[in-house]
Formats: sequence, structure tokens, C-alpha cells
Amino acid sequence: MADLSEHPRPVLASSVWGFSIPWNLLAITGLGVWLLAAPAVVGVDIGSGAADVAHIGGAFVIVVAVVAMAEVVRVVRYANLAAAAVIAATLFLTGPDTGYATAILITAAVTAALSLPRGPVRDRYGAWDRLIR
Repeated sequence: MADLSEHPRPVLASSVWGFSIPWNLLAITGLGVWLLAAPAVVGVDIGSGAADVAHIGGAFVIVVAVVAMAEVVRVVRYANLAAAAVIAATLFLTGPDTGYATAILITAAVTAALSLPRGPVRDRYGAWDRLIR
């Protein structure tokens, strides 16, 4: 059985050490949620390839953004640059209508742009500091 005799405040503080939520990663997470919802919102057939691109891309974007909120692996956010490029490229292979394609392409472009800033790093990690970009 776990020893819960310690005060909750230091336990909570140590559980979020090295974790911060920069505005850009929070915004990217929102864009990922939008990608998941976009096919239903815009009225694209849920079983179509265009919907699959948004669903898979949105889930990937969210996972990468949340993982990158850990300061020591903040560099992982660059994977969303590749995700945005893949979303844009594969979208054209599925042949969606112009309005839907435009919405997804704008979302991909904004995701790529927001993946560039690192965001603040509050703690120091010794030799890892040079790798946190």
C-alpha cells in the first residue's frame, strides 16, 4: 500500500516538474481537435479518405503537441511540421471539395507555423539544456 502521509502540495509539484503548456502547443492541440471534428462539421462523408486524413492527422497532431509539453523533449514538436506536410499532401489524393480542402490546408499551415516556437522552459536539465530547442 502506498504511503500517503506526505502533504499533497509537494507531491503534486513534483509530478508536474519539467512540464509546461506553452500557448503554441495548446493552440496546436486545439487545431488537432478541430481536425478530428472537421469532417462532421463540414459535412464530409465520415467513411471517405478525406475524413480519414483529418482524423488520423488530428490524432497525431494532438499526441505530438501533448508529448512536446514535457520540456526535455520539446524538440518533438517539429514532428508536427512533417505531419502538416503529410496532411496537406495526402489530402489532395483523396479529392475533397474545395471548401473542406481549404479549411484543412489552412489548419495544416497554421499547425506548421505554430510548431516553430519553442515556448518557455522553466527548469534546467544540466547537459540536456543544449538539446532543448
